[in-house]
Order: sequence, then C-alpha cells, then structure tokens
Amino acid sequence: MSQYDFGTIDPYTDDGVTLADMLNNWRDAVHSWHRGAARPSYAVPGMAWINDTGGPTNWLVMVYLGPSVGDLVLFTYDTTTGVITASAAMLLAQSATNPSMRWNATGNAADVKAWRATVPVGGTLRFGAYNDAGVEVGAITFNRDGKLIADLSLATGLPPQGVFIGTAPPGSPLVGQQWWKSDDGVMYLRYDDGNSVQWVPAAPQAAPPPSSAWTLINRQVLGGTAASIIVDGLAGYRAIKVLASLVPSVTNVAPVLRVRKGGAAFSDANYSQSYSYSNSTGTTAGLYQSALTGWNLGGILVDANPRGGGIVEATFNDITRAGVWQRAHFTCDFDGLSAGAMTLSGSLIYGTPANLPLDGLQFDAVGGQFAAGSSMFVTGMK
Repeated sequence: MSQYDFGTIDPYTDDGVTLADMLNNWRDAVHSWHRGAARPSYAVPGMAWINDTGGPTNWLVMVYLGPSVGDLVLFTYDTTTGVITASAAMLLAQSATNPSMRWNATGNAADVKAWRATVPVGGTLRFGAYNDAGVEVGAITFNRDGKLIADLSLATGLPPQGVFIGTAPPGSPLVGQQWWKSDDGVMYLRYDDGNSVQWVPAAPQAAPPPSSAWTLINRQVLGGTAASIIVDGLAGYRAIKVLASLVPSVTNVAPVLRVRKGGAAFSDANYSQSYSYSNSTGTTAGLYQSALTGWNLGGILVDANPRGGGIVEATFNDITRAGVWQRAHFTCDFDGLSAGAMTLSGSLIYGTPANLPLDGLQFDAVGGQFAAGSSMFVTGMK
C-alpha cells in the first residue's frame, strides 16, 4: 500500500528530518497512484487512485467523483501480461467535430503503423488507415443504418464485382472471380480446391436446341396386297412428312388417311366430310375433319378412279387445338397411265410435340386393297 498524506507542515515544529520523511512518503504515494485496497482517506473529487484488492492480475484504476457519485472505474490492467481493459461506460473520445481515436504500431514497417477511428460530421464511424505522413490511404465506413461502405476492388484482395467477359480469362485472377467465355457461352469460376487453383464451370452447360433435321421414322414397301398401311411411333415429333406411292388393286379404290391414337385408328364416327375439290378430269377429293372435342384434324379421302391425269392440291390452314395454330398440307398426284397409281405427299406441322395429337398414321384402301409395290416413307422432326 502506498497511500500517504502529510497533512499541514508546521515550519516551527517540523524539522528537516521530519520534513524529509514526509516528502519521501508522499513521493511513494504519488508514484504509485495512491494504490491501496480502499480509497485514500485524503481523496478529493477528481483524484485518481488504484484499487489493488483483485491482486496483480486485476488492478482497477479509479477516479473519485465526490460523495454523491463515489468511485468509478476508468480501466483495469493485468500487471502480469500488460493487458489493459477499458471500462464499459468509458467515453473514449469527445470533441465538437471529428472526435477521433488512434492506434500506432511503432514496430511495424514504414507506412503500415497507424489507424484512426473518427466520427465525421455526417455521424458515420470511419476506420481509416494512415501512412507515416498522416495521410489516409484507405477506409471502411459504417453508416448509422448498419450498412457498410468499403472498397471491394482488386487491391483489397477480394474478388472484383461483376463478371469478366471475353474469349480469354482475365489477367491475375483472384479466387472467387467469375469469367463468362463469350465464344462458347460458358460461365467459369476461379476455384481453389486446396491443392491447386483453376477455372471450373460455374453452372451446367445449357442443353443444345432441338435438332431441326428431318429423320426417317418408317419406310414400307408392300410385298403383296393389303387393306391398310400403318405407321406408329410418331409420339414426340412436332412435325411429320409423308410421301406415299399407292397403287389400288382395282379401280374406284379411295385411300383414306386416318389419325391413329393409342394403337388404333380413329373410326368413321370421328369424322365428318366438310370439303370437296374437283380437278378438270372430274377427280374429287375431300377433307375428313375430326369431330373429337378440341380438335379440327382428320384425313384426306381421294377418289382414285383413273379417268385421267391431274393434280388435286388441298391446303388447310384452320386446323387448331386450344387456340394453337397448326397446319396440314397434302398434294395428291394422279397418273392415269399407271392404271390408278397415285402419289400422295403431305405434312402435318405442329408447334410442339405436346401439340401433336397422334401416335401414328393409317392409310386405308376403301373399296379394295393396295397392290404389291405400294410404298410409304414417313419422316419427322422433334
């Protein structure tokens, strides 16, 4: 304990030896900040002293503020480690403008020693890094709404904002940086797996667009007579093309093109004849229109009586389903020199595979059969 007060010195009674003892004891008290287990009895308001009751690891630096307030802790420090802890209620800096606190690591290299915390006029809290000349070289600012303002450029060691675009990667890339390779449309990410750093695809590559090529679905050539030619397996196609060379076994055979669904052809009850066409030779053709709910689609009936040559062409642009425009176009070419042989070509074109209302197509020889050698080719586009 180093607390002492010599009271009032009386020059008439206190000799030199007594005065020396008084001054020596007072010196020890001043040098030790009046350290003791309790406030000095001679304390006056504003006096600082050290309470050492917590031992060498917890000295309390106190200030006496008078009888109404008592003693407050300014800070504590551990004499064994040198750690100083500020009081929770301590006001660290106060000024009319720009109050500031400073840190200075004197053992650091040049220009990396000093930081300051300042409250500017706007009321934000700004942490600034300063060089040895006292010039701010970088800062982080905290707004009063809790938002942080910081420089996230390459100089900070953080990935740059935005995406680098180009056919070649950026120079000196950082981990976490993104690069969109503009010649193939792939996004890459600079990735560190712990062993190496490389560019890796940031997302699966987009699937290629649907092929626009026509592919062969079915090819048939009759080896004998047949009442029907059937093609199934058309589900999933958004467009169908048909080329057929149909040879009736007798005259007056009418080939009918029907839609197949679920492995069976639509029956005659599903159709109603709605249009008729005639050419100069008197050959007729008619559209068979589907009476199924929601559809306007059917087959083509052609009278193949070889009374002469000619072409019947029927184009129907009103074939729709649920308001989606579709199209069916068929051309029937009659060759009177081949005893009733005819060529039928056409297409069923739809918007998407989901709009194609068929699993297959069926050609029926109404009034007879198709002769051997009749053929049909069907191609599709998905």
